[in-house]
Amino acid sequence: MNAADVFGIATRSAGCPAAALRVAAARCPATPECFAGLTVISGAASAAPLSCDQPHYWETFAIAILPPDVRTFYQPTVAADPTVRMVCSGRVMLASRHGLARRVQAPDWDIEVLPPTEAAFDSGSHVYRCIANEIGHEPSTSQFGR
Repeated sequence: MNAADVFGIATRSAGCPAAALRVAAARCPATPECFAGLTVISGAASAAPLSCDQPHYWETFAIAILPPDVRTFYQPTVAADPTVRMVCSGRVMLASRHGLARRVQAPDWDIEVLPPTEAAFDSGSHVYRCIANEIGHEPSTSQFGR
């Protein structure tokens, strides 16, 4: 089974700050992955995919497998897990930036956890994403892709 089969997208570990943690099979998307917005309703999270060359709010900087003791899609529970917090940390996000995004300081970023949707979780997907947004900015390029 290859990484795309596990994560649903092509991923990379080379040059990926999340992979350097060596936890949760964390990796980075092989190509930029962006979203128009993030919606969390009663703990169920979803995000609308959008091309990174269009104005977008969120971009994936890490992708990983839910820890074995996290058996839910419920966003607050997933986000509170210590391993998830480590993968989706400000340190990993800051190390993942490239280009002009490297000039944006830590307080100017918002980091969220995007767990699998309820339907994806019920179908066996245990993949979550660490996504970030430069507060008040809609870039039209990738801030984390290489």
